[in-house]
Amino acid sequence: MKSHSKQRNIQCSVCFKMFKHKHCLKVHKCSTSKLETHMKSHSKQRNIQCSVCFKMFKQIHCLKVHKFSTIKVLNIKSRIFTYNLVVSVLISKTD
Repeated sequence: MKSHSKQRNIQCSVCFKMFKHKHCLKVHKCSTSKLETHMKSHSKQRNIQCSVCFKMFKQIHCLKVHKFSTIKVLNIKSRIFTYNLVVSVLISKTD
């Protein structure tokens, strides 16, 4: 009966903590990666860069939010510019 024994044979390769069951190790790894992600938010390092404006971010989800909002704004500005250009060309043709 493995569940009642105190023996822990499964080891985390990162922190070397021992576990009885594989699923416990999986839960541990998941929480460890969440902790690492959280700790990055407190650091001053910004390693992720936007390919459009070259702004730097700490986490990938921040870049995704930035790209979504920036692209939306750029598309709107581009449409306005295109509209104004077309209107000015049409006006100049009528003159």
